[in-house]
Amino acid sequence: MVNIAAEKVFLAGVMARPAKMFDYLDYLNEDDFQHAATRITFEAIRSLVLNKEATVITKSKLVAEAKALGHQNYLSITKDGQWLDELIKEKVDEHEITEHFLEIKR
Repeated sequence: MVNIAAEKVFLAGVMARPAKMFDYLDYLNEDDFQHAATRITFEAIRSLVLNKEATVITKSKLVAEAKALGHQNYLSITKDGQWLDELIKEKVDEHEITEHFLEIKR
């Protein structure tokens, strides 16, 4: 069952707390995400946290990393970044990250 809202809330939570990504790396990959924007965003966050050791995730970092990963159309997929602005504004409690992770894995 596809739950794009759960994917979006999970990513918003991980963007606000990048270290939480390590809790889910063994269980998630981009194939678990159904929407192109959430799939690429997950891939970019994972790369920033693992490869660049980012402790802060920003819109600019996400766009740059997505493009570095070969996703030249990332801005258009995210409606010129408006979708990313929504993620950044989303307030997610720490326990909600786990709840939405479980929704993604269903």
